[in-house]
Amino acid sequence: MTASGRLRGRLQVEIFWPLLLAVPVVASGTLQHYQWAVNGVIWGLWALSLNIVWGYAGQLSVAQLALGGVAGYTTTLLISLHDVNLVLAVLAGVGTAVLCSLLLGLASLRLHGFYFTILSVSFAAVFVTLVTNSDTAGRTAGLLVDRGRLPVVDIGGLRWDLDSGSGGFFALALVVFMAMHALAVLLRECPAGRAMFAVRDDEALASSLGIRGATIKILSFALSAVVASVAGILQIYSFRLIVPEFFSFHEALLSLLLLVVAGLGYTYAPAIGAVVYVVLYQAAPVEGEWRVGLLGVFVILIVLFFPDGIAGGIRLLARRASSLVGRAARWSGRSTARSDYAE
Repeated sequence: MTASGRLRGRLQVEIFWPLLLAVPVVASGTLQHYQWAVNGVIWGLWALSLNIVWGYAGQLSVAQLALGGVAGYTTTLLISLHDVNLVLAVLAGVGTAVLCSLLLGLASLRLHGFYFTILSVSFAAVFVTLVTNSDTAGRTAGLLVDRGRLPVVDIGGLRWDLDSGSGGFFALALVVFMAMHALAVLLRECPAGRAMFAVRDDEALASSLGIRGATIKILSFALSAVVASVAGILQIYSFRLIVPEFFSFHEALLSLLLLVVAGLGYTYAPAIGAVVYVVLYQAAPVEGEWRVGLLGVFVILIVLFFPDGIAGGIRLLARRASSLVGRAARWSGRSTARSDYAE
């Protein structure tokens, strides 16, 4: 099988994951389950954004939600204050977030490790402080988001209402997640993605091989900002509201925990993170801070028994199962050979 054939097969398998996870949501058909699923998809996108910049390129940034907030506020303000077309406002929001991410990327060239992480925390704190104290941004009350601007799409006679709470908006979020997920898989397999992993593992060695670490880092920040922007815009349209609380340090820490639990660096980890969020944060029979405590216990257990996360644990168990099957097959073959010899 050629390399392109293997990549095509892998893409089909990777895209199949989100579709499979959507089956029970569509089967139930309740508004609550659709909303849970939309929230899960959004948190899967937050994890995907973080996975690109941290899991792929090794740059631990706590500013991903803030970048999504930049895109969200830019989009909302352009529409509410200047009546800009939805598509143009979204593109402007994504572009603004990418520009901010490039500044972070340039800072990562001078600061490394813990110091850069502190810088990203500071960036997020400054952003939240600015919008919290801005009259234009609505302060702590935030701004209302008009989801009625989302169009109705006709596909082969089928009417797709993107504003519908009974599956239409969930379908939009799922399609967006599948597209971002496919791009992440392609990124991992392309030369730029392999260069990111090389820089993450040993930047000095990567540099000796001709890989420009500075360019790769800035690229990872820009790509992760695109995903973060999409997540932020989907989130505000899901809640029909944008408030600073969506992009707080608490929420950023939650995205870190979800990615660590799911499996840092694995392409299908964001989908696993989405499921973990829905199960532990949405469907769990506990309220308030107990949900945080439940997630904390789960994180401790995963880190103790599966240091590479759920995705790493699945891979390890699959390898062990394959090894056991291989040993059983060899033992069976030897037993058959001995029986033939004895006869």
